[in-house]
Formats: sequence, C-alpha cells, structure tokens
Amino acid sequence: MFGPAGSGAHFHVRNAVHCRDIRIAAGETTILPTEPGRRTYFFVFEGCVMADGQSFGDAGSRLATGAGRIPVQAVEDAVVLAFVVDTQAEVYRGGTGGDGEPVHAMAARARR
Repeated sequence: MFGPAGSGAHFHVRNAVHCRDIRIAAGETTILPTEPGRRTYFFVFEGCVMADGQSFGDAGSRLATGAGRIPVQAVEDAVVLAFVVDTQAEVYRGGTGGDGEPVHAMAARARR
C-alpha cells in the first residue's frame, strides 16, 4: 500500500510506520495494534465505529491517546486502517500523511 519515496509504492510516507488493515463486523469489538514507543493513529476507510465514547464514520480518524489496549467497536461493518507510528523516527509528524496529501484525499483516490 505504501513505502518510502522512490520505492514504487502507490503512496509515500515520511514516517517509520506499520499499517494494519482491520475488518470488523457490526457489533464486534477489536483491539487496535500498539507497540512500545509508538503511537497508534486510526482511519475509518468505510463503515462506522465507536472508540473512546465517540463515533467515527467514513474518513473519520483519530490519534489514539493513552497507553495499553485501545478497543474499537463496529456500529456497522467497517474497514479501519491502523497506523502504528515510531515517535523516535527521524521524521515524526504525529500522523501518517505522505507527499503533502491528507489521508482523507488518499483514501478517496484509493476508492476509485
């Protein structure tokens, strides 16, 4: 899905980041991936989920706060991308974006 500039990947990122594609059926709960020393940012590619008492629909996103388990419950079938970002990397922006393009625009382009 993405890689460093010059890698031939469809999208480019500036961060040291792991990406997880998570599919959640309506009514189910999953725990977002975390790693020590990293922050987890999630993006709802499609569907609707609840996290931290808030609803997130298509193109909704959030940088998860706190440590430990981060539960996400699907209100409707959902596809969630979880980005686990290395905060100690040479380039860290607190998010994921690449090529100056917002994640929302990247997702819209990928849906076509």
